[in-house]
Amino acid sequence: MAVQRPDPGFDPRELTGEKELDEAELQAQKAVARRIAMLEENGMKLASVDEADRTVEVCRAALIQNGMALQYVPEDMRDMYLCQKALRTTGLALQYVPMSLRSRPVCLLALRHDGLALQYVPEDLRDAAVCRTAILQNSCALHYVPEELLSQEMCTYAMRVDGRALEFVPDALKTPELCFEACRTNGLALAWVPEPLLTGLLRVRALFSAREHVLKVMKVVCLTPPDWEELSRMKPREEWGKFEKWSFEPPADFPCPQERMPGAAEVAAYLTSLADDFVARSGMEDFPARAEAVKTGKSGRGFWVEVREKEAGDGGGEGAGEGAEEAKVAKEHKISIYGPGLALLYEMQQDEHGLPDKPGAFTAAAQLMDWAAGWHEARLCEPLTSAH
Repeated sequence: MAVQRPDPGFDPRELTGEKELDEAELQAQKAVARRIAMLEENGMKLASVDEADRTVEVCRAALIQNGMALQYVPEDMRDMYLCQKALRTTGLALQYVPMSLRSRPVCLLALRHDGLALQYVPEDLRDAAVCRTAILQNSCALHYVPEELLSQEMCTYAMRVDGRALEFVPDALKTPELCFEACRTNGLALAWVPEPLLTGLLRVRALFSAREHVLKVMKVVCLTPPDWEELSRMKPREEWGKFEKWSFEPPADFPCPQERMPGAAEVAAYLTSLADDFVARSGMEDFPARAEAVKTGKSGRGFWVEVREKEAGDGGGEGAGEGAEEAKVAKEHKISIYGPGLALLYEMQQDEHGLPDKPGAFTAAAQLMDWAAGWHEARLCEPLTSAH
């Protein structure tokens, strides 16, 4: 049986309804593809695209790569679809979103990607929940919180995220507790502590926070795999995951104000005095012997040094009743520090900044300073919760 050959003039597009593209239309499609490819690499190049060629498809490609390209999207095209594409890339694109679209959900979307977008949120929407969402993403959003909402609690939320926001706290709200919380999370906060509150505790604690920041940067860099070919030649396969062993030079600029940093001798003297005070209050008279036994290897078992304190003003006096006794117990504050770590402080092997170079001593010293500040969660505000 002879095979029926199709008509040479038959075009399959006749069955689907597609029309044949002429040369001009084909070139136009290629031009659009080139624009999209360019914008997928750098969305800000939307500014160089002719306005007549800024279609939804072209603008979308730019916004996915860089939300700030929203400023180059024609105003009559800035609808909810394109604005959300921009805000999911960067919250700061909120400044280019039409005011008619800056609803509470849209503003919250922006703030979750960049808290500093709070400056572009309409004033009537800047309530406590919205401001808290901004602060949890970027503590420096505190700068744009309405004055009537700048409470002790709001400022404490900001300090817990990053103490550098202490710059934007009114002097009237800068309490010793708030300044300590700021220095605990970021050593740079030391620059914004008022002179009357600038104690040895804050200076040393800020130094510790700066060191933790440096170690964090080092860890991130060291966990980044080096060149795979070189790695495979120099290290056995089972060692490939241990990138933290690779050397890395710490940042040249130590993140702590140099003019306020304590000297190595001052750090050693301060930490030793804290350790002495803690041991004395614990009542552990045999601490020196137990610490020495651990260091010399005569005792392989660790131990804890514990101090229990009651907050000032607790208790109801004699005959106050059972309820007063329960309240008294509830206000008791306990802190325990691992004995060997505390013992290492007395050896004071320090790095170039005066900080203990043994992890156990570093941890014990940080706990000592928290204890010296009387710091614990219940005394400042409720635990962090995101108001989304």
